[in-house]
Amino acid sequence: MSEKGKGKNQLLYFPYLGLKEDHKDIQFGEVRIWRYSPQKLQEEIAEPALRDAVMQRIGTNKTFSGVPLEGIGVVSVGKSDFRVLTDEEFALADEGRLILFIASLSKNNIVTKNSSKYDNHNWVTSDNFELIVQNFDINSEYTAYEDGAIHQLLSGGWKVKDVEFRQPSFVHKPLIFGYDTEFAESLWKLKKRKKKLYSRILKSTSVFFDAYRNSPHVSWDARMLLQTESFEILLNFRDRKEFKAKIEDYCKLENGGKDKRVRYKYERGNNTWETRTIKGYWADRFYTLRNHIIHGHKVGEKEYYFGSQRHFDVALMFYLLVLKRILNNAFDKKIFYDEIHWDKKEKKFLWDRETFLASIPSLTKLMNKIKILKGG
Repeated sequence: MSEKGKGKNQLLYFPYLGLKEDHKDIQFGEVRIWRYSPQKLQEEIAEPALRDAVMQRIGTNKTFSGVPLEGIGVVSVGKSDFRVLTDEEFALADEGRLILFIASLSKNNIVTKNSSKYDNHNWVTSDNFELIVQNFDINSEYTAYEDGAIHQLLSGGWKVKDVEFRQPSFVHKPLIFGYDTEFAESLWKLKKRKKKLYSRILKSTSVFFDAYRNSPHVSWDARMLLQTESFEILLNFRDRKEFKAKIEDYCKLENGGKDKRVRYKYERGNNTWETRTIKGYWADRFYTLRNHIIHGHKVGEKEYYFGSQRHFDVALMFYLLVLKRILNNAFDKKIFYDEIHWDKKEKKFLWDRETFLASIPSLTKLMNKIKILKGG
């Protein structure tokens, strides 16, 4: 949704970000995301007429029950003067949006060894990072809005005070908003170091963004195809064989131990036996699902799962780990020690947020001994 008309001013914001009162401003270069409140707005805007115009437009956003939304994230690029952004400035804001999105998934949406059933209170989806753009004139009390993609719909002649935008019931606001700050900062720094790689990562992430909408109107087949497209852009592989090899290479255990190996049949002619790690086996099943969808095969419910997990959730884990390993390589140092382990009993992959100290076997053993001595 965007407010129609060129206008003299422009407002960019995330209605459903869910920032808490004490949340610090989020900064990516010139891009700054800050929590809206009347008090904060007074700090940002000295001109009363502009401040009132922004407050009125923010106030049009309500929960699905009609209560004013809280935790809205306003986007400023450079000076917070609500000017109409140039194409270059808007592109910066969009980059910040994608980085914050993927870094938030990394923080909140993966299954770790210590995950509980309550952790999903902080889950985020693409809907939390939908960037609303409103062009306006502070001297006008009227507004017009356009929405839609294939066919754009225009509605005009409305007074701002009479307009409401309700939060869809499928949009979940996180209980506590958070994001992987080191991951986000590393992605932003990559722009100066390897611009082409940075652009490919953001292009891939924008496709992944489309797969992660919580709307029930997006089919699971569409989500699967978007996720495989994200991997294709990111890893630039030619076929299923190369995809399996790259997943195994980027996602192998690096802090000690070896991945479980399995022997299985994969679809090729009359089916062919091969032996790969459990991660390579997942990549084969995931890509086979993609093939079955695009060739119109009948796909049963079980095929959307690997072990006890949905392919959709496993794909997120591998996508994030590949990104972090790519960043390690790009900066020629080990920034991230995260790993993915297979839990044989639970028949699922688990994320391990390894730290530098925990990645050193001798120190890990020493720490475990200390815990035992303390009765931990």
